[in-house]
Amino acid sequence: MAVVLIVDDDADLRADLCDTLGDLGHVPVPAADGRAALAAVERGGIEAVLLDLRMPGLGGMEVLERIRARPAA
Repeated sequence: MAVVLIVDDDADLRADLCDTLGDLGHVPVPAADGRAALAAVERGGIEAVLLDLRMPGLGGMEVLERIRARPAA
C-alpha cells in the first residue's frame, strides 16, 4: 500500500484520517502544519498527500506549490 502524508492543523481530523488510512493498509505520516509537511516530503518516501488548503502560517496552496517545484527524483 501507499505511504500517505496527512497534513491538517485539526488534530482530531488528522488522527481520524491516519486511523482510517492505517486500517486500509496504508502507512499514514501525520503533519500538523505546512512546515512539517515540507520536512516530511524532504525526508522522502511519500507517495501521496492529503493536504488541508486552509491552515495558519504556511497554507496548503503554498505547500502544494513548493512540492510541485521540487525537482523530480
